[in-house]
Amino acid sequence: KGLARGMLRSYLARPASSGEVVAVEEPFALELTEALPQVEGRIDLIERTGDGGCVLTDYKTARSRRTPSPDQLVLYREAAARLGLADAERLRVRYVLLLKTASADVQVVEVPVGPADLERLISTYVSAWREIERGCSFPRTGWWCEGCQWAQHCDSHPGGLGGA
Repeated sequence: KGLARGMLRSYLARPASSGEVVAVEEPFALELTEALPQVEGRIDLIERTGDGGCVLTDYKTARSRRTPSPDQLVLYREAAARLGLADAERLRVRYVLLLKTASADVQVVEVPVGPADLERLISTYVSAWREIERGCSFPRTGWWCEGCQWAQHCDSHPGGLGGA
């Protein structure tokens, strides 16, 4: 409870706002290629800046300062462009990390992404999907499994299709 308040105080002391709100919790479903099922998600926030550009923000909590993988922002950037919410060429993407450290803090990490990043991500997804279709899986269970919406389909989950 105290940690959450500290994180919120830190954020409010230096809000990472960029301008006029364009979208909040915007749902999307992308067909990246015919070789993949649709990818679905929600964009936390898109704001229009004073210069006519836009900033897409994904909020995260973290236990330490870090630079998260850009992959989620690559997808979100593509979704925002396809939904007509922002011009991909004028869209900056970033993570705002609310740090769960001894003295709560906020870290803003702007991530440079472009078309080559999307091509790389699609290639990775296609390779992974082909392996999944072949029945190959590399279960990684842990705390994140608790309350997972896919648990009943998971081979590694005790209540799942192939679980113990």
